Amino acid sequence: MGFSITRSQAIQAIVVLVAIAFILSTISMWFSGKGAQQLPAATPTGDENASVEAVVATGNILLTLDAYSPAMRIYGPSAEATEYISQLQSNGTITYVDTSNAQYTTIALSDAGKVYEVGTRLRRLSPNSTIALEAYVSSSEEFNFSTANGTVRARIPRSKTVIMYPYKVGSKIPFKALVQIYDGQVVAGKLTLLAIERDVRLPVAISSLGDKYYARLFFSWRDRVAVNESIQGLVSALEAIGARDVQTNFIRDDTVYLSRALTDEEAEQLKRELEGVKAVQMSRVILYSNYSYTEDEVSDAIHSAAGNSTEVTFSMPMLELAFSGNLSDDAVASAFSGYSYTPLHKYVYRLANVTTGGVSVTAGDYEYYVNDMSLTVWVPLGAGEGTLQPLDFTVDIMGEEIVSATQKLPEGR
Repeated sequence: MGFSITRSQAIQAIVVLVAIAFILSTISMWFSGKGAQQLPAATPTGDENASVEAVVATGNILLTLDAYSPAMRIYGPSAEATEYISQLQSNGTITYVDTSNAQYTTIALSDAGKVYEVGTRLRRLSPNSTIALEAYVSSSEEFNFSTANGTVRARIPRSKTVIMYPYKVGSKIPFKALVQIYDGQVVAGKLTLLAIERDVRLPVAISSLGDKYYARLFFSWRDRVAVNESIQGLVSALEAIGARDVQTNFIRDDTVYLSRALTDEEAEQLKRELEGVKAVQMSRVILYSNYSYTEDEVSDAIHSAAGNSTEVTFSMPMLELAFSGNLSDDAVASAFSGYSYTPLHKYVYRLANVTTGGVSVTAGDYEYYVNDMSLTVWVPLGAGEGTLQPLDFTVDIMGEEIVSATQKLPEGR
């Protein structure tokens, strides 16, 4: 008795086989050229007893995403994601669904070109899930790899790996590579997806304010001695409004930086003009800490000694304060405003619990979706509960999503 299948049935059968192969594969995959387990011996010196061993090496590399396989695996999909999968199965976008494993669901799409679209949507619907996507990556470049005996350069062959975030085909993806190099060629290795780090400004929603405060005050270089001697006055003003456990940290730099090194003759002349000069070290002029010269006084002396042929740079001394208490923001602001010396830059913060998510932000030439995160950060004094506050963060990006964020406070420079 004969039988026949349609072209559509044949395609579906192939997709199912791909999905089954994906089920059997491991999440951390080894790509292989000549084979990772048994490496052929070689005798480049002509000595029959000599052999070439595989070298283990590591390196951070950038590979291009060439294509996806149509299969993906979703660990712990939400109810919304499960409903979305059912809809795609009904309209033929998904041709295979396997829920036999309680930990994850495996699906296969009719068209691998839709993996990015479907994977991105599943990430939005099930942000707490892990989605494993089988991808093919490559590069024509050579990369530096570190070995026990130094650095070697080698190319990565076109490789199959698993990534946990959807990237557009053609994207450059960073990986940490653990490889075996044999006779100058990468023959086996393991790729671990790396996050891209960017500095961005994120809007955060303030859910609650705490009782801890932190301040950074930046002063003119000329005030470095006077500020150091008057810190206790500011501490007393804060304690007067109920601040507890006031801690201070004053960072000053008595070094002046030049755009070029001074000659011995120029250095000796500068010491004659400024008795507070402790030492001249190439392009640095170090002053005794008890001299309170102004910027103009030091600049004039250096320009006189160096014939106006160097630029002069002064650092800004910084006073940090940390304290706690059941305080009003107005009272805290008033205590700082009454300080004897006016800072060039003043940042006063209050600790707060905030949330992010549901928006997209631009970093460089790309737009990234911000995951839902609960963070404890410093918000500007006066920011109220229930308000949105833009803050600067250093973020980790996976695919086109911001997955973690660390606050970045301004340096005042």
